[in-house]
Amino acid sequence: PRQVVGLRRQHAQAHLRLPEAGLLRHDLAHGALGLGLVAGVELRAPQQEQRERGRRAQVAALGLPYLASPVESLQALEQNYRRYQHDVNAAGHAAVGTVPVMRTVFVTDSEALAQSARSALARSGSRVQPPVPVDDWAIVGDRHYVRDRLLEYIERLGLSHLIVRAGVPGVGEQQQLQSHAALRDIVSTL
Repeated sequence: PRQVVGLRRQHAQAHLRLPEAGLLRHDLAHGALGLGLVAGVELRAPQQEQRERGRRAQVAALGLPYLASPVESLQALEQNYRRYQHDVNAAGHAAVGTVPVMRTVFVTDSEALAQSARSALARSGSRVQPPVPVDDWAIVGDRHYVRDRLLEYIERLGLSHLIVRAGVPGVGEQQQLQSHAALRDIVSTL
């Protein structure tokens, strides 16, 4: 089942709900990056680009935050958020400062496990045409790599909310929970 827990920058407490783990609670410093988890997210294919443009324009016309496809490259996200902010401006709204990004994130110190997770993700994303390399839509690696990538998203997009796709194929429950705990720790330092 799909569960979405959204966190906002202005909230002092973050709640992460995982079906296997119950409720985890983490206090975020004011202005810290928001963190959320999504389980069971389906990947949208790039051929739906026309519908995506329509959704982006509709959201912009309402002055609401835009959440792009979880399999777009960072470069595509930059273009889409730039277009979105243009559409927001054209609709007469002030710039929207909330920039949510959905990504698969898996934190591990084991290079073998990271490679296994990347391979499993590549197979799970194989229905997306044309194929998008895993490293363009997922962040998989050790704490330093994940932190550096998140900082890149903050710098290039103004990332304010990270929505994490839970349930990496082939990764055990305990490893997934450890990854989320590590990610929570990483986010608290940004």
